[in-house]
Amino acid sequence: GTEHPQGFSQFLKGIKRLGTGAMELHSMHLKSIGAIVARTLSYEACEFELIEDVSDDNVRKIYNDAANLWIDLHSHLADRCAKLEKEGDLQKKINSTLEKPGGQGLLSEEQLFYQGLNEDSDSEGEEDEDEDDPLVIQRGLRRKFRSRKPSRLKSLFWSSHQRFFRTLCIASKVDTAISTAQKALEDGHCCV
Repeated sequence: GTEHPQGFSQFLKGIKRLGTGAMELHSMHLKSIGAIVARTLSYEACEFELIEDVSDDNVRKIYNDAANLWIDLHSHLADRCAKLEKEGDLQKKINSTLEKPGGQGLLSEEQLFYQGLNEDSDSEGEEDEDEDDPLVIQRGLRRKFRSRKPSRLKSLFWSSHQRFFRTLCIASKVDTAISTAQKALEDGHCCV
């Protein structure tokens, strides 16, 4: 038995749907069971030097500007999540009203407006649609983003935030790393 009886393409779709975190977990799992071997160079006879204070005023300005941008993004996300939570509460009320006999007639004007506004206007499509067709992809993305839960959006925000600043910190060290490596090469050392 397998979780993916239709083969690798089903597995690939699942991994893509779950995102980068799932890819990282899967690779860690493969490495832990010995299905992947990741070799590294020996650290024997190597010297390490920790170089501090590699940033300058330009890097600090970029970092502070980026932090301000992320603060603005977080504010917009908070507003959007509040709106989604309010809409979710309204949808729950609509659903509970519709479950009652004659429920459609019991909906308020606001509920009817909301229901009409959020109906899925996309056709369901055919079974044999081409998954690479741009219109099919676009329709799938619209449905996916309409149904995102606020908690999922917050999770995506914070993971993106963490990746962004990790990359920014690494990028701020590149110039120093290059100059240090060039000096070491000039001194006859090997840089790895």
